[in-house]
Amino acid sequence: MTEATLVEPQVIADQILSIPNLEGLTVSGGEPMLQAMALLELFTSLKQHRDLSIICFTGFTLAQLQAKCDRNIDAILRTIDVLIDGQYISGQNDNQGWRGSSNQVVHFLTSKHLTESRLFLERKRDVEIHFQYDATLLVGIPPQHIQTAFEQTMINLALQIRD
Repeated sequence: MTEATLVEPQVIADQILSIPNLEGLTVSGGEPMLQAMALLELFTSLKQHRDLSIICFTGFTLAQLQAKCDRNIDAILRTIDVLIDGQYISGQNDNQGWRGSSNQVVHFLTSKHLTESRLFLERKRDVEIHFQYDATLLVGIPPQHIQTAFEQTMINLALQIRD
């Protein structure tokens, strides 16, 4: 296990803002709302410098977040464009949209992505797989049964290399 490194929100904001042509940011787990003060500082800094789209995944429901009466969380909800709420449940992964499982709800908190609502709700999803020296990185929400398909692909690739 790798030891955690604490990084100030402004340092992260500066790194994000240094990426040319970046249109948006997606934040997911661990649980972002457990670091609400730092998350708000990050989002505020980003929005002050660029009109980035912000999408945030949380294991809490929107109602649970609102019931917390936490001024930082309330401000975050006013800052983000799309909130995808609810715990990810692998048995309810239906490969639909940009939510992880069918129990999760997509909330369009601004109008920024309303014209793309189909992507969030209906589109079959894809993932990117990046091969590195001794590791493989999967980017995106994994479709159901990806592990089995990935293992089979790796076996086939190994057989091709061997032949």
